[in-house]
Amino acid sequence: MRRLRHRLRARQEARRQAQSEPPKDVVVATFQDSGSAYVAAGSLEAAGIEAFVREVSRSIAYPSTSGPVQVLVRAEDEDAARRYLISPP
Repeated sequence: MRRLRHRLRARQEARRQAQSEPPKDVVVATFQDSGSAYVAAGSLEAAGIEAFVREVSRSIAYPSTSGPVQVLVRAEDEDAARRYLISPP
């Protein structure tokens, strides 16, 4: 009976943590132009991997200055996304 209670408490705690923590995104590729980043993100989306594009400004004083453009995916999709970007089918 003790083991069952312990398991139940552990499951409930895991559910609480999963609900309270936002999903983490990781950078899988960085490009110098937004066009290439959007093409890569579109390819990942077509493969069933949710992808996001984030443009990083190089300067706070001149935010319109373009900087590196990153492609992000959910942490759980990182390995699949990297494999797909290296050698798409």
